[in-house]
Amino acid sequence: MPAYWIVDVDDRTITVHAEPTSEGEFKRVETFAEGASAPVILDRIEIGRIVVKDVLPPKA
Repeated sequence: MPAYWIVDVDDRTITVHAEPTSEGEFKRVETFAEGASAPVILDRIEIGRIVVKDVLPPKA
């Protein structure tokens, strides 16, 4: 799996794991806060970005 996201609704962040190694680890792990945008990666290429707020449910 070249990349995956963890959407943390409580902390209102997205953590992106990318660039897997042969040992099953990820070279790049970045957390993006609600005001930021997270990369959309396909075939190890960033093809765009998604605003974190757009993925999260509205604040209660």
